[in-house]
Amino acid sequence: MPMSPRSAAAVALAALAAAVPLTSAGAARSPSQRPVVSTTHYLRDVQQATGALKSFGIGLTRLTTLADFRAKLPGLRRQLTTFDRSIRRLRSYRLAIRTIDAQRARLAATGPVLAKDADAFLDAVRDLNQGRPRSLATTVERDLRRFEKAAQVS
Repeated sequence: MPMSPRSAAAVALAALAAAVPLTSAGAARSPSQRPVVSTTHYLRDVQQATGALKSFGIGLTRLTTLADFRAKLPGLRRQLTTFDRSIRRLRSYRLAIRTIDAQRARLAATGPVLAKDADAFLDAVRDLNQGRPRSLATTVERDLRRFEKAAQVS
């Protein structure tokens, strides 16, 4: 039996959260005016974001019925909100190590798009919007690939 779009998106979310490398280690101010923080501070934010994203993905994979989805929707939204807040926090500072700071900037750019589209996916499933969940599942999977690529340190 083929996997539903919701299940496929959930599996992709869970896989991404596990795959995002936690290597060491916005604001309206220009990048040079943002405070420099330690890699430990950065790591804490990334761990909080990816932990919430992983929980979100696992939560989606465990759904069995629409009633189950509706019952767990508040928790799914909280996890998505935690991910979004944590990933947006990366915009408020910079790191002294250029390669890690470049990773930070990429995650800060791609993460909020992922959160927005995943939230729209939840809305479409909740509203039983004909065809929209499938379309958004594809969008979320694309966002996940971009986010995963952004996490790579080069």
